[in-house]
Amino acid sequence: MLTPLEQWYCDNCGEVIQSAREGYLEWLNDGKAHSFKIVHHAPASPRRPGGGDCYHYTRHRHRRDINLDSFVGPAGMARLLSFLDVGPIHDPDAEHSPQVQNMREFAELMRRLTIPYYEEALRYWSRADADDYFGGANEVWIYLPDTLRTLIERYGEEDED
Repeated sequence: MLTPLEQWYCDNCGEVIQSAREGYLEWLNDGKAHSFKIVHHAPASPRRPGGGDCYHYTRHRHRRDINLDSFVGPAGMARLLSFLDVGPIHDPDAEHSPQVQNMREFAELMRRLTIPYYEEALRYWSRADADDYFGGANEVWIYLPDTLRTLIERYGEEDED
């Protein structure tokens, strides 16, 4: 089991990012932020021995990136929320719209970075859905840490068989 909010799966190689310090968040910004990817920072990439890395947007002119540890914990939440609203000091009349292109994509990123067990539960999401694990659930229950942990325990055990 992943250590919640401390380990993630790399969106490029699929291997575990062992800590926020070993991860990087990349995205594109050509007016609004989009195409967010959590990847290994080059020094921690399993592809490094062969001279490669896990970055998606190395040569893209609209690439933005920062160490993943900048997006975890309370300071990370402040950074994430600034994509949605810079606050009353910088935008007193709330005239500026969120700086993300796709709210659903951004919500997924926030879930991965802030909800315990969500990252690992994603591995089993479609199987759980096919089994009607979420049947009758409201829009909050499926994202609660206890629900996600139970999902991992149930469907992760099937992978061990």
